[in-house]
Amino acid sequence: HNKESKVVVPKDNKDYTFSPAKRITTPQMTLFEYSSLIAARSLQISQGADIKVEYLPSTSTNDIARLEIDLGLTSLIIRRQLVSGEYEYWKASELILPR
Repeated sequence: HNKESKVVVPKDNKDYTFSPAKRITTPQMTLFEYSSLIAARSLQISQGADIKVEYLPSTSTNDIARLEIDLGLTSLIIRRQLVSGEYEYWKASELILPR
């Protein structure tokens, strides 16, 4: 049902809510989405963003990002483009992580 996915950093003035009743894609996060979230969050951390978990100084930004995502602590959003050209937005914390 979807053409492509993209990670979106929430902006204060944009409403990314999408009515759950109108969603047509599944709440399963793809490996591509998961990897994209890790990359985006890792970049934010490397640029000085606040970290929401405890970590050792030797922990990589990728491992910190993965932990935040796995615990549902990231505010990043997945934007899925539908075949119709419309977009469907999911908070990362709403999606079931890939196994």
